[in-house]
Amino acid sequence: MTKRTTESTLLTIDRSHPFDPSHLPGGLSIWREDDRALAVTELDLSKVLLWEIDRGEEDLDGELSMDGEEVLRALKDANYIPLDAKTMQTLLAQDLVPKEWEERAEGIVFLGSIFRDQYMVEEVFALDWHSRSQAWRFECGLFDASFQRGAHAFAVIPA
Repeated sequence: MTKRTTESTLLTIDRSHPFDPSHLPGGLSIWREDDRALAVTELDLSKVLLWEIDRGEEDLDGELSMDGEEVLRALKDANYIPLDAKTMQTLLAQDLVPKEWEERAEGIVFLGSIFRDQYMVEEVFALDWHSRSQAWRFECGLFDASFQRGAHAFAVIPA
């Protein structure tokens, strides 16, 4: 299942300065990135889709879920490019996160960049809307965690 962003705004992503997680706590470093996501330097926000899990294993609560590798395979099979951390950083810096994304309960995951912490644990970034402070925050989550249908959406564009 996908939901398209309605705003048609052109986002310019400066790739001359790569995303640098070294200033973040936890000793994060980039482990792998999607080359297709790194090639995106201009992005029409109306082309961004929020992809949601539509298949997978049932967890203990009966919800469909997938781990990070399964999500990446499903996105590739569906011919989608997962957006990366630099795109997320640019959206935040330019205050261009689409308004309708605020409806996402658990946030928007950017799987185009996968990080490792000092203990070699794989992590990804997500944007979460905090209604109390009326502000976006980015958060780290485990890449091999169970992403649940309805709880997580993935920022993607068609390949």
